[in-house]
Amino acid sequence: FNFEGVERQQPRYKGYTLVEGYPEFIYTYGDQTIRERITTRGDKQGIDRHFTLEGPARSLTFQLAEAPGAEVTCAEGEVGADSITIPAASSRSFTISIKELTP
Repeated sequence: FNFEGVERQQPRYKGYTLVEGYPEFIYTYGDQTIRERITTRGDKQGIDRHFTLEGPARSLTFQLAEAPGAEVTCAEGEVGADSITIPAASSRSFTISIKELTP
């Protein structure tokens, strides 16, 4: 993550819980508490990464790893070649979907 107006730093891992059988990881980044729950997509062809943030609303940039053979989407943000930009108004809760592409 890269939050607008916040110096880049390493997230601090706080643990995890299970929510409806799926792992939800909890970590902090500056004044943000981030919860990330990973679930299978409804079509079973990838994963959804659900993020909930607690802290001041800020726009953020989520860096993407190179993922040949996968399609990355995010309804709340703008997907670029190597990142997703989430506006402050949508930064409290968003989902990044990663779908496996069939050759």
